[in-house]
This record gives sequence, structure tokens and C-alpha cells, in this order.
Amino acid sequence: MVGSTSSTELETRRQTILQIHRALLCPRAFNNLGGLTRGLLDLGVRTDTTSEIISALSFNCIEDELLTDVITLPGIGGCYRSAAWCIHPRIIGAIAAATPEDVTRADFCKTIGVQPIDLVIVNFIDPEVTEETTAEEAAMMIDVMRYALLVAAMNPEVAVLTKPNDYDEFLTELRKHNGSISQEYLDDLNALACDTLMILNHDLFTLTQPIHAGTHAQSAPTP
Repeated sequence: MVGSTSSTELETRRQTILQIHRALLCPRAFNNLGGLTRGLLDLGVRTDTTSEIISALSFNCIEDELLTDVITLPGIGGCYRSAAWCIHPRIIGAIAAATPEDVTRADFCKTIGVQPIDLVIVNFIDPEVTEETTAEEAAMMIDVMRYALLVAAMNPEVAVLTKPNDYDEFLTELRKHNGSISQEYLDDLNALACDTLMILNHDLFTLTQPIHAGTHAQSAPTP
């Protein structure tokens, strides 16, 4: 049957694992973030994030020095305040780097001078669009930075968390495999991330389309 998966293939997906060494923490909503971050740090996962999130996590008793501020990464400081850091080659390359068949992802990333990012945590807040919102105003509400990170994370060798309600389950999976996740779980996570990206693509189109010759912008569906 076309599209069917054999029991052998399913077992291979369960046994194949992705080791999580480095995470990029860049959610818009901070729900459940303290527990996730503490769990990642306890498992020895290097966690990169922004000064804003580092400050927020201090209220969860997570020491600043345990996290890596993206502004301290080589070559990124100058573009940090404009949020252009998210499309810096050292970030995008670490997430989206495609691996030649005969080279591991870690070795390939060494050749371009970056440590691979294995996990991207990114989510979004719905824009507050009303009937009075113009298309230009709506376009300014688009979270381009996080959108770029999510697009880059559409890599089969990268895990993506887009829902705060999934954090506890993710940590359970990570602990079960001593800092790794199964291929089966990775596939499930990335299918959810793909769904989120499709909704965001729709939002991007909808928010920038005028209603009645450009006077208002339509509301976008909730991811």
C-alpha cells in the first residue's frame, strides 16, 4: 500500500535518536519557560537566548551565567539590537545546515565554523488586528524574526518546539533517552512545526492583503 510504514521502519524510527547538545530559546510567549530551561540545563544542553529572556528567566531563579546571550556570539553583537541576529550566518547556518550524505552534521558545521543548533524553541502571539487596522499596520505586526527562525528550523535533523504545552512531554522524552529524542518523536514534533509554519504563511498573506482597495486588513486565524 502506498504510504504505508512497515513494522521494521517504525522500530527503526523509535531506536534512531537525535542527541540534543545545543538549543536556541526564542519564544514570544514565556508560558512554562522556566521549567523547560531548567530541564535543558540539568541535562547539560547549552542554551542560547536573548537578554530579554535571560532577564525573564531570572525570576525562575535561573542564573544568567548558565545561559548564553546571543549578543556574545562572534560577529553578532553589532546587529543584535535590530533583531537581525536571527538571520546571521552563525545562527541560520547552525540551524539549517544541510549535511552531505558522507559527513555528519557536527563535522559539517565545523567546516563553516559553528556548533550545530539541535533544538529551536519558538512560538508566536496573535496580532491584535481590528477592522480599523490598515494593511501597513498589520504588516508591522508580523514577527519576522521568529518566522525566519522557524523557516530555518525546517531541517529533519533539528527539533522544533512551538507549543508551551509540549514542553513537559519533551523533557520527559529527553530524560528517557539521556539527552536525546527518538526519530519517531522528532518526526511528530516537526510535523506540528510544519503545521504552524503553514498557518503563519497564511497569516503573512492575509495580514498584508487589503480589504476594499487597501483600507483594512483581515484578521488571521489562531495557530
